[in-house]
Amino acid sequence: MGGVDVGAFTAALNTPLSPVVTNAASLAAVTRSQGMTITWSGGSAGSLQISGGGYSCTAQVSDGEFTVPGYVLNNALPGANYVSLTFVPNLQFFTAQGLDVAYTFMSPSSPAGLSVTFQ
Repeated sequence: MGGVDVGAFTAALNTPLSPVVTNAASLAAVTRSQGMTITWSGGSAGSLQISGGGYSCTAQVSDGEFTVPGYVLNNALPGANYVSLTFVPNLQFFTAQGLDVAYTFMSPSSPAGLSVTFQ
């Protein structure tokens, strides 16, 4: 289907795969001053947003790991916390007559998370 300004087009939306955290068990208790390294494997191209305790960081899925530095975690309250891991897949671009930019994307339905005790 098309219109006056935009011609007919088709676009594919490939379902992205979320990365899987590989060191969740070692993150049950984290000494804030030493930082927190999260590792993962797999996943489609995109980024991983890591947030909790008043901070938010972004890493590329292809990196496979990210360390939230101790100076950042020192601002988080000690005790039980929830660290949210939200996968944000890359946009999937396509072309269509009459459009300068066109893309599809799939927004994550809910973040994964880790229960972490900051010491």
